[in-house]
Amino acid sequence: MENVQDETRTLRRTMRDLVALSALPAVWAGYQPRQVAEGLADALFSTLRLDLIYLRLPRQAAEQEIEVARTAGRTATRDETRTIGQALAPRIDDGGGDDSAPFVLDPAGGGGMVHLVTVRIGGETEAGVLVAGSQQTGYPSEADRLLLTVAAHQAAAVLQRQRAEEALRDSEARFRFLVQNSSDIVNLFDAQGTILYQSPSVEHLLGQRPRDRIGRNVFHDPIVHPDDLGAKRAFFDAILRQPGARATAEFRLRHADGSWRDIEAIGQNFLQDQNVAGIVANYRDVTERKQDQTLLDGQKQILELIIQGEPLGGVLTVLCRSIEKLAQGEMLASVLLLDADGVHVRHGAAPSLPESYVRAIDGLAIGPSAGSCGTAAYRREPVYVSDIASDPLWAPYAKLALSHGLRACWSSPILSSTGEVLGTFATYYRQPRRPTPRDLRTVDIVTRTLAIAIEQGRAEQALRESEERFRTLEGLVERGRVHAVRLRPRTERD
Repeated sequence: MENVQDETRTLRRTMRDLVALSALPAVWAGYQPRQVAEGLADALFSTLRLDLIYLRLPRQAAEQEIEVARTAGRTATRDETRTIGQALAPRIDDGGGDDSAPFVLDPAGGGGMVHLVTVRIGGETEAGVLVAGSQQTGYPSEADRLLLTVAAHQAAAVLQRQRAEEALRDSEARFRFLVQNSSDIVNLFDAQGTILYQSPSVEHLLGQRPRDRIGRNVFHDPIVHPDDLGAKRAFFDAILRQPGARATAEFRLRHADGSWRDIEAIGQNFLQDQNVAGIVANYRDVTERKQDQTLLDGQKQILELIIQGEPLGGVLTVLCRSIEKLAQGEMLASVLLLDADGVHVRHGAAPSLPESYVRAIDGLAIGPSAGSCGTAAYRREPVYVSDIASDPLWAPYAKLALSHGLRACWSSPILSSTGEVLGTFATYYRQPRRPTPRDLRTVDIVTRTLAIAIEQGRAEQALRESEERFRTLEGLVERGRVHAVRLRPRTERD
């Protein structure tokens, strides 16, 4: 009868302890791994009549592993914990025998002989090890084994969840970092084209803050270039027709400064995905790439025209138009040629400037305060006037330029291979504007190309003039020979 009562009491105590151990994960919510290990050691020490608890939780590097030890009546010091761990290492690391089988060990801290039970925390996906020791006779009982195993599993579940949450946080942090620092714009739209999200890179690429664009519609607000709305609509329609399939397109978007940027877009439909619930599109700025290609195409065309013998005026006009196309209509190009006297500039090409303005500046003298072009030729260096109305270099000509709606003018001298000034290349703008590094690079390329065209044109002109003089001289010589024959006196033989 007493045995039955003892078994009943043991069973009840075991059930009570199991309930207590099952509640540990709720207690450990938000704990760090070391706190979990310490909490587990304390809970087992208070639940079971133990004389030794040792826990080891390995990290990715050995020096980062966590060790916790409790001996009868107190918490082991760091040195004691390390000593206990070294004494248990053969049993733990070598895996000698059955992990659940007891064996006798004289622990470094003294206190007599204890029976030990080793339980892996995490099973096959081992997250650590738990060693529990007691001097009690009959330890470990089945109830002891059960409680130790349940406690180890509870700790393993918490640690695994923590690792998963940490991995998720790391992944989210990496994704957030990549999105926030990407050179591309990551977008989220609804099915109607309303902006739900844009990554911070929109401020760098388009000069606008993301929060200022949320809620705007790409089809109703002046965001997409009017000529490209059809391409943007087709891009959206393709995405909506085929959920999950990728669609691509190219169009222009307005920058905060009023200019247009060439965009290469790729998008997918995730409207049915509850985690996204939108259309995801990646925008890449390809403006510079397209400008480089346009410049290259323009250079090839100019060289072909030169080889074909196109008159210099025609070559210069084609080059000006190609540069204006590159600026998407925001700039007007002009080429002035330095006269043979080295003092005056003559009209070379200006296909988009007002004719009356072209006539007015044709033949002006260069000098230290002769607008952008006359000053650039005089100084033999670029002159960038961002506001014609207020710049003293334009004082004599500001009224003329402003009356034609010209507000800024950047001019660079065109130099020959020997450093001789051949003329100037100028770009005019309808609004005050400073050059960007990209603008300066474009001007440098254009002036070099113009130098080649002008030198080649002059060389061909000189050749034509030389050939014409030779033909004239040859004609004169031939006429003189005929006249001499006619005047030759007769001889007796004649």
